[in-house]
Order: sequence, then C-alpha cells, then structure tokens
Amino acid sequence: MPSSPFTSAASLYDVLYAWKDYASEAEQVRSILSERGLKWEARVLEGACGSGRYLSHLSHHFEVAGFDLSADMLAEARGRLPKRTLLFEANLCDLELPTVDGEKVAPFDAFLLLFGGLGYIPEECLDQALSSIAAALLPGGLFICEPWLNPDQFRPGEPHMLVVNQDELKLCRQVVTRREGKLSILDYWILVSQPGCEPQLLRDLNVLTLYTDDEIRLAMERAGLVLEEVRPGFMHERQLWICRRP
Repeated sequence: MPSSPFTSAASLYDVLYAWKDYASEAEQVRSILSERGLKWEARVLEGACGSGRYLSHLSHHFEVAGFDLSADMLAEARGRLPKRTLLFEANLCDLELPTVDGEKVAPFDAFLLLFGGLGYIPEECLDQALSSIAAALLPGGLFICEPWLNPDQFRPGEPHMLVVNQDELKLCRQVVTRREGKLSILDYWILVSQPGCEPQLLRDLNVLTLYTDDEIRLAMERAGLVLEEVRPGFMHERQLWICRRP
C-alpha cells in the first residue's frame, strides 16, 4: 500500500483546526494594530506561528515574518505564504532574530503570540522569553498575546474527541487532559485512515504551563512591557493582552 502524506501532527494541523476562523481573528488583529498606529506594510513578527494561518491573512496588510520550534510546521507555512516571507526556526525561550544576507534582522513594529502560545514557555524561562520579545520590538512596538488557560480554568481528567469524516480522510483525535503541578498535559492520539493506505496512529504531546494573570502581568512588567488593554480572546475563556514597549 502507498504511504499516507500525513506523517506527523504538523501535516494534519490545518485539518484538525479547520473549525477555527483564522480570517476573522486575523482581521481583529489587523484592526487592533491599525487602531494603534501601525500603517500599511509595517513589520509584524509572529512567534509560534505554526502553519502560518494568521500570517497568510495579515500578509495582505503588513510585511510579516514568523518563527516556530517545529521545522515541520514551518514547512507547512512556507507552502501558503509569499516566497519573500521570512520564516525561521527558533525557540521562544531563547529567541534571537536571525541574520539574513550577512545582516541581523531589525526589530519589528509588532509581535504576535496567539492561540495559547505563552503556555509553551516553561516557568523558568518566562522572564527571559518576554525580555527577548521586548528586544525584538522597536521602541513603541506592540505585543499582542493570547495566553493559555489559567490554573482555575483548566479541567484535568476530561476526555475530548475530534472527528473528521471526509470522503478521502477519516480521522479521530482523542485526549484525556492531565495536570501535574502547574503543567497542563494534552497527550493527543490521532488515528488516521485514507483510501489505499494503512491506518496510522500518531501522537502529539503538548505540555503547557498554567500561568495566573498576576504572574503574566508581573513578568511583562519585569520585561519592560506596558499593558495597555485586555480584551476577550478568540477562544472560550481566553483573553487578548495588548502591550507596548515604551
């Protein structure tokens, strides 16, 4: 039998999150940036950009760039973004802007960290990560963050299932949430079936830190970021934090 093109959770990402309205959410981000003075072709960097869904919409308005820890995710993003888009592999914990054509990339007008990306930063790295984010911004630059759930919102022991039933793809993703101290653990198992291919069982382990609002606020202050506004986020029980580097 031929092998499936879906060899990792990254290759299935857009199928798994087809329900998410990236276009509408990206428009809200664009509106926030525009309200705060970012003009056409301002430079916007997204951390933990995944498959580039937000960037693909924002690229119509700004000069976008992105980074992710996963090379597989960046490969997915390269397939949907303009060829000139800067995409690079980097870790939020020790972010350094890359060098291109012998010159270090200049700081950006805005930095985005959406869809719970802050949760992927371990507690011992939070100060360093936020300081690196601030350093990646121009003075006056904006940081828009949609944190992960806080400790009171996360419910361990709950089973969750997502099913995709297409003509050419059958998929079932299951997880039972777990918590270990301040860590929320989402150990997804994904069963994938396609015509003419052997069924596959893939694993996608996600470990996210549960930060309180006070912990995030204080860490942002230590990094020199000024919180301007908190709005409802894109997901249930989430928030958007809008900050600025003075």
